Amino acid sequence: MSCWNPSIIIHECKLRVDGITRYVDNQIFEFDNTYCENETTNDMYCNSILPEMDFIFNGGTLTIFAYGQTGSGKTYTINELQSFLCKDLFRASDLHYEDTKINIWFSVSYFEIYGGKIYDLLNKRKKLKIMESGKNKIEVPGLREIMVKNKDELTDVIDFARSERWTESTWSNLTSSRSHAIWKINLHDADKSSRK
Repeated sequence: MSCWNPSIIIHECKLRVDGITRYVDNQIFEFDNTYCENETTNDMYCNSILPEMDFIFNGGTLTIFAYGQTGSGKTYTINELQSFLCKDLFRASDLHYEDTKINIWFSVSYFEIYGGKIYDLLNKRKKLKIMESGKNKIEVPGLREIMVKNKDELTDVIDFARSERWTESTWSNLTSSRSHAIWKINLHDADKSSRK
């Protein structure tokens, strides 16, 4: 496999129909950005997430999704990205709203899916259900949402939720995350109406 931003190239060794002649079939997959093993999580953050701050503060929704095999570094990467984002959200909020009288605050929720069940990581692992509203919107009724006023509070909430995740020792990782975790942060006006 090769990484050549914005492409991933899979080099598959094959045999021709004669059963003797070997060749390499290159399959190219293109993305917004791709990163190889020599690049850092900070590179990924600065190139893919940080440029989206204006989008976020103008009503956009940003989704970060990690997919890969056990031991490939998904949890490590997402944790690092979350740390960078915690720092920059409040700084960007101050810059974005410095000339207005809008009072902005954030709320955060965090849950995991394990064994087909949903657990609230901010409310004693309370079992929940994912449901669809009459407006075809996916919701998690009863999911705890915590208001945070600064980077330190947000970091504390995230660290607590991470400590509540289901982990298990595997051949590649002593504390492998055995669940799918979903972290959501919302931006609110002072009137407590959700903006994102």
